[in-house]
Amino acid sequence: MKFQTFQEEMWWKGSLIGLGVVLGVLDLVRVVMMTLVELRKYENRRKAKDGHFLPRKIKRENDKDYQP
Repeated sequence: MKFQTFQEEMWWKGSLIGLGVVLGVLDLVRVVMMTLVELRKYENRRKAKDGHFLPRKIKRENDKDYQP
């Protein structure tokens, strides 16, 4: 790509660098969020295995203890 002026060249380079920074930050946020989700899943599995965590019981209308 041929630029007419030095300012155009700098604008393009700055735009590409800015886009790279934004995409890098978004990717970092995605990785952190996925890590937190995996840690939560691991913690829930560990608690269930140790007996400290009981999953919520889903109430259904045919359960004898169902109270609407």
